[in-house]
Amino acid sequence: SKNVVVIGGGVSGKHAAQEISKAKDVKVTLVMANQFVEWPIAMTKVFAFPELHYKALSEKPDLFQIPSATYRYGAVTSVDPAKKTVVLSDQTSLSYDALVVATGFGMPLFYPELGATLQERKSQVAQIGASIKAAACVAIVGGGIVAVELAGDIRVAHPSKKIVLLVRDQVLKPYPDNVRKEVAAALEKQRIEVRTGEFADVPRDPVFEAGTCSVG
Repeated sequence: SKNVVVIGGGVSGKHAAQEISKAKDVKVTLVMANQFVEWPIAMTKVFAFPELHYKALSEKPDLFQIPSATYRYGAVTSVDPAKKTVVLSDQTSLSYDALVVATGFGMPLFYPELGATLQERKSQVAQIGASIKAAACVAIVGGGIVAVELAGDIRVAHPSKKIVLLVRDQVLKPYPDNVRKEVAAALEKQRIEVRTGEFADVPRDPVFEAGTCSVG
C-alpha cells in the first residue's frame, strides 16, 4: 500500500484526506499542528467577547477525525522531498509516497500558533480580549473583510471606544462600488474612523501595548 501524508487539519486538509482515503491500498496520515479545533471565522467576535471563546473551540479533536485516517499531532519542522519524509516537532519522522500540503494561509492571532497547546491558546485569546478592553484606541491595520468585521464586533462590545482602520488605499477595494459605499456609510454610522495612506512605522506583528504610528 502507499502512504499519503496530509499536512493541515483545516477544512481543505480534512476533505483531501477524506477523498484520498477512499482509494484502495492507500494509508492516509493527517498531521494537525494543534491538538484542538478552533473555528477561525468566529474569532473576530471572540476577540471582542473573549468569554465566548469556548463556543468556537473544541477540546476534543477526535470528534472531527476521519475514521479511515491516522492522526498525528505536532508542528511540521521539516520536509525532505528526496527522502520523502516529514519531521514533526517531537522528532517523529513520517514517510510518504505522496504529500499533500493543505496548511491554508497565515493570519496572526486569528489562527493559533503552530504547536500551541490548548491552554496557551486560551491564554492568548484572553490577553487579546483584555488588551482590547483596556485600550483607549484600537488601531486595526487593513481594509479587508476580516478587519471590517473585527472593527464592527469591537464596536458592539465597546460602544464608546475609539476604533481606527488603517487602510493603504480604500476599504474592501476588490468589492463593487455600491458595496464599498454601503460599508463606508455603516462604518461612519458606527463611528469607526478610516485613515488611508502609507504606514511605514506600523509594527508588522500585533502589539498589545500603547503606541503611536505615522499616517501619510
